[in-house]
Amino acid sequence: VHKPVPLIYTVIQIFSAKPEFPEKPVKSVRLLKADTTIDFTVDGDWIEVTVPRLDAYEVVVFEYE
Repeated sequence: VHKPVPLIYTVIQIFSAKPEFPEKPVKSVRLLKADTTIDFTVDGDWIEVTVPRLDAYEVVVFEYE
């Protein structure tokens, strides 16, 4: 039996070949399971977020204006 490996300070990059977002500015980003808002940055067509803690799963919700 192997012990779980903690993902503390591990960067996991998730990319989509063609992200599909509405043509509206992002108003806020929140974590559904953690019930908190998080900071985000916009760089052209990319939205970057950092999920501070990932237990079993998390859902990132992008809210638009």
